[in-house]
Amino acid sequence: MATSLTSPVPIVCVCVATLREEFDRGVDVQLDEDYSVHDVAALLKEFLRDMPDPLLTKELYTAFIHTTLLDKEDQQNVAQLLIHLLPACNSDTLHRLLEFLSTVADHAQDQIDKDGREVRTKFGGHCDV
Repeated sequence: MATSLTSPVPIVCVCVATLREEFDRGVDVQLDEDYSVHDVAALLKEFLRDMPDPLLTKELYTAFIHTTLLDKEDQQNVAQLLIHLLPACNSDTLHRLLEFLSTVADHAQDQIDKDGREVRTKFGGHCDV
């Protein structure tokens, strides 16, 4: 992780802090070459971590986990029903998150990214600001 010459704080953390400030001020943020995919991933992880309640509510979490025991078709149907049971702000946030991750995977430059392995890597590390 790169650091600036005048500060021991990693550059990615400075970029994440800048991004967060811009979003908090309501600025129409342009994600260009000034920000890396790591900056955006770190900011998204901060957002999810700072949510007052889990995205998949405590009441429905176990039900979501149990969908993994079902066959593929039932899994999808039950997951859709569970999403409808989420509070509106949670289901909207989940929908937008999944759309974003789908877009990231669609724009992957190689097969590893398209399989999702690289996408998972981008969301794996932490940056404490």
